[in-house]
Amino acid sequence: MSNIKTLHEVYEELGVTRRAVQGYEKRGLVKPSAKNKYGHLLYDEQAQKRIAIIKDYQRLGFKLKEIESLIDASDELVTAALERQVILLGI
Repeated sequence: MSNIKTLHEVYEELGVTRRAVQGYEKRGLVKPSAKNKYGHLLYDEQAQKRIAIIKDYQRLGFKLKEIESLIDASDELVTAALERQVILLGI
């Protein structure tokens, strides 16, 4: 991931849908960094990383409500949540 990308570039590169990113925005998990001269939403590297992290959490079975509390949590809280999830999934 480098530089600022449009929503289209982000969802194609990260394998998420446009609707998913819009849902993340609605829940306050991520927000666009700016808009270009055509009005397209732009996402900086930090936003792109957050989207990738959200997608990873979802792959592990976390619900968006759980992700809301994890996304900015301390490493200790995230580690504990991941350990619980591994046990629940039987991995």
